[in-house]
Amino acid sequence: MPKFLDLFVAELRKSADTFREILDKGKTSELDDIFKLNFENHWHPLNPQEEQFGNVAGIDSSRASRIFSNGSFLHIARAIGISSWEKEYRYLRTGLHAIRPSDRDVRAFMALESEFCEHTIALDIIKDNNNHKIDAILIDGSLYGRMTHVPIDIDLDGHKDFPLTYMENYAIFLEECKKKNIIPIGISKDSRIAFLSSIILGDILHSELDRLEEIIPQHKLWDVKQAIDKIEFDPATVFRTLDTLKQDHGSSVEILIGIMNEYMHLRPDFQLIGRWAKFSGYTTPIELGLVTRGISIEYSSMMSDEAQYVRRRFRRALLDAENIDEFVNWGTKVVRKILDFPTIITFHLLPDPRDTPLRIDVPSWALGIHSNTMKDFDGMKIVENLNTNALDNLLQLIMAGYGGLENYNIWLTKADEDVRLGRRTMDTLYESLLERELKTKLRHNRSYRRVVRI
Repeated sequence: MPKFLDLFVAELRKSADTFREILDKGKTSELDDIFKLNFENHWHPLNPQEEQFGNVAGIDSSRASRIFSNGSFLHIARAIGISSWEKEYRYLRTGLHAIRPSDRDVRAFMALESEFCEHTIALDIIKDNNNHKIDAILIDGSLYGRMTHVPIDIDLDGHKDFPLTYMENYAIFLEECKKKNIIPIGISKDSRIAFLSSIILGDILHSELDRLEEIIPQHKLWDVKQAIDKIEFDPATVFRTLDTLKQDHGSSVEILIGIMNEYMHLRPDFQLIGRWAKFSGYTTPIELGLVTRGISIEYSSMMSDEAQYVRRRFRRALLDAENIDEFVNWGTKVVRKILDFPTIITFHLLPDPRDTPLRIDVPSWALGIHSNTMKDFDGMKIVENLNTNALDNLLQLIMAGYGGLENYNIWLTKADEDVRLGRRTMDTLYESLLERELKTKLRHNRSYRRVVRI
């Protein structure tokens, strides 16, 4: 038997029942029955309407990097757009730097650069709107997540201000979509958000607190509510308060304790769908603004003094700026664009009960909400005044691209296949071309050579 497999089998047999339950049900808790009832109120069947085949383009990107033996750092990012009118759009960025920055800066830069390529492709596609009357541009990933990147300089020569360039590019993409009445749609295959789960848990909590008002003295319940408000920062105090309450009121507070335990380990929305969705459908759309405390603090800092925010967040970039005043003026304009980002409406779509759910993001204006911007929308909420016709059209547009269990979207799947930048492609094509064009021999660092040998 290959090395370690005997030990794996022994461990597996010891935990077989636990493993089986986790794979079958995911996370479970004493609140499951209440959660199930609440979830069913937020699960909606797809209307059996004719699929709407519009003019659609799907965009995906890929990236790779190499560190060479002299410490230099090569990065490549590329994106492709696949359109229903059979035109292909391509874009690539690359750079070589004498010194590799920190792992944090490398990860941040590479992620931003590949998404920047996607937005640039999208802008190229929009230029063809007059020829093709484009209905939607599909982006692999979350539209909301791109709005919440913290704009801070990156310690990479020639690219220290890139987060501002990225945000400006993204803002222009969204603005052009709105002007041309093109819907940008973010589609995520593996989203771990817990927005609906959080809203459901909040509803359960409010109902439970209302019930406890008839059992627990008002001053004690007030202490509990004050503690719960701070659970994100001081969970120990919440559970100490509940333990004290339990000593006086016994099992009557068990559900409240269960709610707090659930909050500490909130299950992602896709687990709710996988557990309790019995037919194709979608979750109640949720409008997202400044959802987390971190995002709220960042936006508050921008709003308090836009220019000062640029000076504080881009200190290293300012050192390289040819004209500091011009840099700050440009950065301030970009910050204003960030503050005016539209809120995002998000929901999960399950095209087939046998499949995994897709997270869908669209700007709020795409579903009839035209005035809400990120800077003045705290938290998240269920969308009440939704344009149902716009939602039905959006669902039809997405479902038209659904190709079954192995093909979640025909345009994005094709884009992913064509743009993927694997190790073999990087080594045999890009590096070979680099050696030939520069007439030099590349030497990788030791860790890369070790991985290749293994």
